[in-house]
Amino acid sequence: MVEYDGFAPHGGRRLESGEVVFDADKVLDDKDRWSRIQAAGWKLVVFCGRDTTSFPRFDTKARQLASCLGKDAWDDGPETTRARDRLRKWLFDPRRQQL
Repeated sequence: MVEYDGFAPHGGRRLESGEVVFDADKVLDDKDRWSRIQAAGWKLVVFCGRDTTSFPRFDTKARQLASCLGKDAWDDGPETTRARDRLRKWLFDPRRQQL
């Protein structure tokens, strides 16, 4: 299972003042849910914002996901490297066309 753990569901900014608001109970609720998911036998990989803005961090998460799926997805051959680079460029392009 893959989850994106974003800031907005756990808080945000007040429109009037710009003050950052953080709800620790929502974070703790997520952690409890993650524990229940894993206790039920599911594997969980959680992405956050910084994982989607850094190639090395994204690659680490992709390796974790491949491992959970029982795949050895990290062939460093030239064809695989080019395909991975195209995928990353597409994923990190804010103007990309949706699939």
